[in-house]
Amino acid sequence: MRLAFCWAHVWRGFIDLAPNGLSPIAAEVLTRIAALYRIEGEIAGLPAEARRQVRQDRSPAAADRA
Repeated sequence: MRLAFCWAHVWRGFIDLAPNGLSPIAAEVLTRIAALYRIEGEIAGLPAEARRQVRQDRSPAAADRA
């Protein structure tokens, strides 16, 4: 088994921290989560193995970019 966190719950916490651009760190986190959601939108409907491969290839760069 592998622990899987829910990005929607993480997203909500940072939404509360980033109103009106008061927290640049929270805004950056939201940008990175949005990139992950874009990837998910692009791979929707693909077979499970293809989705897994795209996630492994693209998601780390989207989440870890500096």
